[in-house]
Amino acid sequence: MVSPITKLVLLALCFVNDLHSLSPVVIVPGAAGSVMEAKLVGKMSVPRWYCYRTTSDWFRLWLDISSLLPLQLDCWCDNVRLEWDMKTLTASNPQGVLTRSPGWGTTEGIEQLDTYGFVKYFKPLIDYLVDLGYTKGKDIRGAPYDFRYSPDTIPDNYHPRLKSLIEDTYRINGNKSVTIVSHSYGCPVTLYFLTHVVTEQWKRKHIKQWMPLSGLYAGTTQELEVLLSGYLEGIPNVVVNRAKIRAQQRTNLVNLFMLPTDAAFNLSQPLVKTAKRSYNLKQLEQLLIDAGLSDAVKMRKNVISSKSLLSKPPHVKIVCVYGNTPDSTPEYFTYGEGEFPDTTPQVVHGAGDGTVNLSSLKLCGKFKEMQNESVTAHEIPNTDHNGVIGHETTFGLLKAVL
Repeated sequence: MVSPITKLVLLALCFVNDLHSLSPVVIVPGAAGSVMEAKLVGKMSVPRWYCYRTTSDWFRLWLDISSLLPLQLDCWCDNVRLEWDMKTLTASNPQGVLTRSPGWGTTEGIEQLDTYGFVKYFKPLIDYLVDLGYTKGKDIRGAPYDFRYSPDTIPDNYHPRLKSLIEDTYRINGNKSVTIVSHSYGCPVTLYFLTHVVTEQWKRKHIKQWMPLSGLYAGTTQELEVLLSGYLEGIPNVVVNRAKIRAQQRTNLVNLFMLPTDAAFNLSQPLVKTAKRSYNLKQLEQLLIDAGLSDAVKMRKNVISSKSLLSKPPHVKIVCVYGNTPDSTPEYFTYGEGEFPDTTPQVVHGAGDGTVNLSSLKLCGKFKEMQNESVTAHEIPNTDHNGVIGHETTFGLLKAVL
């Protein structure tokens, strides 16, 4: 007969063994989900006399809430925008602006995004993993990046560095294969990495599974408001100038990539209605041209499309998680006489997570038909885009597969 003390010892040994068997986690955040810093090294011009041309050190570019206030907004927009070279169809920082995403391999750049700690991002999920026995920087690691670019144009050798980070995480955790957790735009970024950067042999060795959260696979109609009129995340226009924010948002290649495509949306589905005409997905290029974005039409053709990215499966185990709330997500926009595109449109809502349409979210399950590796999809009712990260259902699914 086994004594009570022996039972306790065996139970403790089982717990320790179970803890040691947990798969290490590498997190790929979404758009606007990485802290960004900038350093100014002699800008030739500034929009206001009080904007700095040179700084002695790096400073918070995203997210410093005070930089969005009226007196600082022009300086911030000029520092965070991209410049397009229409001859080479490439984008880069303005002259004299250096940028970086700090916290590589740690979680400091993805847990909370603002300088005051108000905007918590991956912190709930990371705290949950710590409670399970994980250690930040060892078996929970972050892979922040410059989210202004499309998946194929992310600078600073992001994809080779991500490969090295996963290899290092695998090694320092006793050669245990890694679980990648991605969110939102981080899902197509990860998909690009898995289908265009690493080999099948490498994945079989280093990747245990991929858990995409709130994945944006074929764009979202919300991007139309971003590019046409500017999107303020609910902040009143009297606080943040929509036109100035729009000018900066129009330079980001990520916003071209995230436009809706017919991988999830019907070609004849209306997207925008103005006093003069209606535009559907087949007329998307004309819509952009009529809004003064003819260069965007050319540039969009030079970045990878979400539709083409879906043509090749990642060949790893996938656990898809997304939210769905009825009448929460923009389906199309209406502008009255003289309103297009410079005013806030009226919005007709449909199913989705408040940011991404349900038809785009559900495409994660499409890989089940394209690969032998397991693919499961889990829809969480009445949960929004970021709410999935800290949801108990997500925690339960994550614990089960780790």
